[in-house]
Amino acid sequence: RFSPGGSVIPQPCSGGSVFPQPCSGCGSLIRDRFLLRVNERSWHQRCLRCCACGLVLPCSGCGSLIRDRFLLRVNERSWHQRCLRCCACGLVLAGNSCFSRECRLYCRHDYLRSHSLELSLIFPDFP
Repeated sequence: RFSPGGSVIPQPCSGGSVFPQPCSGCGSLIRDRFLLRVNERSWHQRCLRCCACGLVLPCSGCGSLIRDRFLLRVNERSWHQRCLRCCACGLVLAGNSCFSRECRLYCRHDYLRSHSLELSLIFPDFP
């Protein structure tokens, strides 16, 4: 299905003629929960990229396409503003400091709290 103007609409891969189809990006069969249809071609969510800059457009937090006015990029991944959250407390990180460790995102408070022992070994004056 397409929305007016040819926008991308996720479709469930639920048997019939929709599943499995080859991805127009990588060529392998799409066995994901959803496939994307753009200009009558099928895509994995991870393979659909901006044709001008090559950015992957699905959100790393929820997996759905980013149609927001602004695209947030953190750790080489794309995010909706509402999905960029601290993995410990759930605080929305858009507009706040963001810390990363082992591909997990933290607010300043939780990053310092969870890594205080290690930081105290590196910085002896750390509380």
